[in-house]
Amino acid sequence: MIDSLDEIDWSRLEHAYGNAGDTPGLVRQLRKDDWSEAVEELLGSILYQGGVYPATLAALPFLVEVALDDQAPGRLGALQLLYFYGQSVAAGAGQEDPSFQAEARAGLDRSARSLAPLAEDPDPDVRAGVYECACYWPDAGADQSVGRMLRARFAAETDLRARVALMEPMARHRVLGPADLTTLTETGQDDVLFAAVWCALAVDLEMPSVLEHLVRLWPSHAAHYPGLGASNSLALLVQRAGPRALPLLEVLAERLETETGAQMGVGVGDLAYAWCDVAQISRSATPSAVQALIDLAQREESPDVQAAQQIVAAFAAVLPAAEEQKSSITDVLAHLLDNVSTNEPKDVRAHLALQASIVSLLFVLEDPRWAAPAREAVATGEHLMVSTGLNGSTSLPVLLARVSASRPVAWARADLTEVARTALAARPTADGSWAEVLSQLPPSEAVVDVLLQALAATPQPSPEPVVLKALTQLAVVDSQVFTEAARARIRELPPAENEAGAWLLTLQTWLDPAASDPGETFDRVWQLAGRRFGADELLRAWSHFPSPALLRAAQEEFTGWARDSLPDRHLQLVAASVMLGTGDPARIRAAWPTVQAVIDRAGEPLAEAASIAGRMVHLVPELGPEWLDQLWDIADHGRQTWSEPDHVATAVALAHLLEENEMTAEEAVERALAVEAEAARSGRVVRVTPVVAGLLDRALVLRPDLHPRVAEALEPLICGDERIPSAADEIATDAYLVRILADVAFRVRTDG
Repeated sequence: MIDSLDEIDWSRLEHAYGNAGDTPGLVRQLRKDDWSEAVEELLGSILYQGGVYPATLAALPFLVEVALDDQAPGRLGALQLLYFYGQSVAAGAGQEDPSFQAEARAGLDRSARSLAPLAEDPDPDVRAGVYECACYWPDAGADQSVGRMLRARFAAETDLRARVALMEPMARHRVLGPADLTTLTETGQDDVLFAAVWCALAVDLEMPSVLEHLVRLWPSHAAHYPGLGASNSLALLVQRAGPRALPLLEVLAERLETETGAQMGVGVGDLAYAWCDVAQISRSATPSAVQALIDLAQREESPDVQAAQQIVAAFAAVLPAAEEQKSSITDVLAHLLDNVSTNEPKDVRAHLALQASIVSLLFVLEDPRWAAPAREAVATGEHLMVSTGLNGSTSLPVLLARVSASRPVAWARADLTEVARTALAARPTADGSWAEVLSQLPPSEAVVDVLLQALAATPQPSPEPVVLKALTQLAVVDSQVFTEAARARIRELPPAENEAGAWLLTLQTWLDPAASDPGETFDRVWQLAGRRFGADELLRAWSHFPSPALLRAAQEEFTGWARDSLPDRHLQLVAASVMLGTGDPARIRAAWPTVQAVIDRAGEPLAEAASIAGRMVHLVPELGPEWLDQLWDIADHGRQTWSEPDHVATAVALAHLLEENEMTAEEAVERALAVEAEAARSGRVVRVTPVVAGLLDRALVLRPDLHPRVAEALEPLICGDERIPSAADEIATDAYLVRILADVAFRVRTDG
């Protein structure tokens, strides 16, 4: 059969990277000594990240043939690929196309029937591989043939590794029972027993003594099952069991009070991460997981830096979903910070990183105790990285800037200014990131003073425009915060022949518009900056100083098509806004095709482009029919980014059609809810949910009687135990989305 590989036109089939022409060669390689390389390649193409593709289905019978051939060097590799295929199908791969998914399931059923005889193969490694594949074999109908086969093999199997491999499929097919645990206990088969109880907890197979056996055997067996050490065993078990793992975690934590991490096979950090994973999986288990983290941190009177950093990272991850426990978290973080401050550091940099991470969380929690240790840390001049979750980190100023941009920080304005002043004095080359922090604060003389301090400490002419850009943003918002002394210092600065010079000229113009001709100055600015990254911000700043030069620069952006890069498309939209500011119908019509092209391109700038288009139509009504045609086309047929459907495009179009009274509130609600549901299924909700929520708000103002329908549709997303799936897959993302949706649902209940 392997010869028939060439009878398939693989170039017409696709895998994760497009054309599947490389697949037949890789399948043939499974019959050679270097088969392991082919396995890696095939995992990364026909089974990439749990996906199933047309090329996967075409390759399936050939993989089965290799597995059945006892002369093929790569038959174990073929079994490994078939295991991952079953796992993918069981997880719902291909569900976007029901007919394709049905074909994938039928392929799994055929492969199971073909592979079942290998359960009696003379090679124990082959038998173990078949048992692993059987985890995902369908066992529908009255005969329960897979379950019966597994029971028979449990009675007959003598190889230890193969018996261990039997436990997961037996647990999944519900043919593992209490009597089996008793037999394994009485016969001293602890390796197999540990695998059995591990799998029972993982797949929610209730049996007595599972927890007792797990705890008893954990120190001696967790390092070996399912592999890669005890820490990995705990992490995998929590990912599969979710909140069912909480009792095990509690017992392990209690034992850590009297035993070392080396004795237990897991340490403080492992438990912290495990509780965080539980919170990620289950909303209802989050309070218990957070309390366990608090208890763990309180027990650690003098934790080592690594363990404390892991606890802090776990707190950073769960914090967005721990509103009712924030006071306790704040106190325990302050306690950890006291320990950090009083203990002599063995590793100064690790010590500082821990201090900075705790400081950042105290700032997020709006606790004033963040400021003094923050000044102490930044005064060292070190580049401070802070934890943002289990697997994330960023620099301290970037985190402070991000938080300051998302919420009011008036309570910390003075402290933020002084921390930035201290940081810039200790490390002038960090001016860019701290300028971002200061640019988020309300304009004040103190903020201007710190930015000028940073500017003075930077060798001139500087190629970096960040500080000058921040000063310009302050001037745009409130130029009165610039004292005469500050203005004089800025006037004396010579503009460099680079982007920084362009921003300096812009700042000087904002502070003294009459000092030079705006048109001539803009010409020079645009020559210095050109169409570089950030040119849209520069053009927006100059839109307040209309001139023929400004209009010429804007006109150059109207190509009639959307530029390729995201910054360039933003620049095109700013140019269109400049034309809107003139109120000239001819200039607005000239910009119109380019704005339409940006909308059709979809992606991030679409919402801004649609808003600009609506304003254009308001000023030039004859553009209205084209605008409505485009909106209906997007609403009915959607738009595609380079990689996926753009649900935001559909939601934006629906919102504008509702605003233009071209769609009824009832239709808008039903279609918006459908968009949200589809985005949630595909894990693409982050950008679309705010648009959908705004649309629903508007529709419910028009039709309050639709409140019950909206509440019914949103309730599973808001109140379900599973978090809303997203690309980031973070607790913070889920909490953000739930707040937005719950705001709509709350008003539904109140108004209703």
